[in-house]
Amino acid sequence: MVIPDAGRINRILTDANAGYQHNPPMLIATRVHIRITVPDAPNSLDVQAQTLINESLNASQRLGGSKFHVTQRCV
Repeated sequence: MVIPDAGRINRILTDANAGYQHNPPMLIATRVHIRITVPDAPNSLDVQAQTLINESLNASQRLGGSKFHVTQRCV
């Protein structure tokens, strides 16, 4: 596989308005970049389901439903 030289990489970066310049071995920012925040990963579906089940059972008990006991079982 042929690796492009720094000049070619810089042309691509410039054409894409990437805001970087390759000056081997460094990649240099040519403009101020705005920091973005990455949201935390959401709970997995099994955790979301277990939470919903527990909330529903608690609501049922508060409304006078019969007492349920749920156990977690790994299959």
